[in-house]
Amino acid sequence: MNYYDGNTVTGLWNYAQHFAMSDNSFNTTFGPSSPGALNLISGDTGGVGLMINGADTNGDTVPDGVGGHTLVSDAQPYYDDCSTRDAASMTGKNIGDELNAAGLSWGWFQGGFTPTTSFATATGGTQPTSTFIPDQFSGKFNTPPASNEGLCNAVHPVGAAIGGTGGVAPGPTNYGNKNDYIPHHEPFQYYASTANPHHLPPASLAAIGTDTQSYVGNVPQFNTANHQYDISNFNALVGAIAHGYLSSDHLPAVSFLKAPGYQDGHAGYSDPFDEQQFVVNEINALQRTPDWSSTAVVIAYDDSDGWYDHVFSGIHNTSNTSGVANPPGPQDFLTGPGLCGDTTAHPPLAGQNGRCGYGPRLPLLVISPWAKRNFVAHTISDQSSITKFIEDNWNLPRISGSFDAIAGSINNMFNFGPSGGKTKMLLLDPVTGQPF
Repeated sequence: MNYYDGNTVTGLWNYAQHFAMSDNSFNTTFGPSSPGALNLISGDTGGVGLMINGADTNGDTVPDGVGGHTLVSDAQPYYDDCSTRDAASMTGKNIGDELNAAGLSWGWFQGGFTPTTSFATATGGTQPTSTFIPDQFSGKFNTPPASNEGLCNAVHPVGAAIGGTGGVAPGPTNYGNKNDYIPHHEPFQYYASTANPHHLPPASLAAIGTDTQSYVGNVPQFNTANHQYDISNFNALVGAIAHGYLSSDHLPAVSFLKAPGYQDGHAGYSDPFDEQQFVVNEINALQRTPDWSSTAVVIAYDDSDGWYDHVFSGIHNTSNTSGVANPPGPQDFLTGPGLCGDTTAHPPLAGQNGRCGYGPRLPLLVISPWAKRNFVAHTISDQSSITKFIEDNWNLPRISGSFDAIAGSINNMFNFGPSGGKTKMLLLDPVTGQPF
């Protein structure tokens, strides 16, 4: 059990005191990063599609009881040239599909997404983008200290904010290294409709958020960035807007930001001071744009990363995997072997097993002119509450089989009344976390 107070996570501490936070928000399901990331964008880890390298037998998935599979572990995304091991795809819809259907701009921006070896270079320019081969580049382009991540081998030393230098020898600043890009943290790469498997760059800053997938005879061509970008693209876009080079309407209506590995707050390979620098720099930059008056930043996590606490939400979705043979064997043990509640009395969402929830409690903060000041929300929410917030804000439909149907709202963290929109901005020092 570990906790950080305001002496270490000073930036988050100051945001929580100035804006709104929740003390009753949870992992949608029990499980690691991939299910958490998928629940953030779709509220559904069922409907697994194509699988390779044992994703269906090594514990990545579990039979869902209705003829398919549910993702319960960290298989990498199938549609990604930086995946190098067991991988899976997802069927069904995600929030990106809904935003596309409504003609709204959006993007996922992740550290390390820009490849260190381009697809054209890796294939000699002879393979069309429409030809996708899973795990095609495993072991071919990585050089130490980067680990095997296909075409994506940018790396940073852990603890950079406190003098980390990487390396492997014992020493006060040798904290090791972490690849910037982590494929199984990128949920949109699991879906053919929203994937950018070759990590192609946007055509221009002005095109960011609008470069949707192209098809020929229902076959995805994978020849656009398709709303998937590097975090540097977001930073360049925000900078261009702040300096007046681009109009403020070029900021996507919905943006998801994922830090590079060393800054993502994950226990064991990311220091809280590295995480603070990422969060503070991004929020400071947004506050300096004309868009800030209509912006809401939600800080959320894809899983607990082992920092569990004592709070239990109760069972909000049941599951029964007691009949699953080895491997992978039963996956639910909350109320009995292979059991999470009573599926007869309370059938699981979409009839799918393997989606026991809610899981552990997670931090959730809202930073916005519209956030209630120094407010703690006690109403229950989960990762799919963010999906629900997007759907409700832009009048989008619910996703079939999603937790969004039962998710609590985060609206009470905002003041959308006539007196709202007046919470003052808070610029922080990214090093100290203290107000400027």
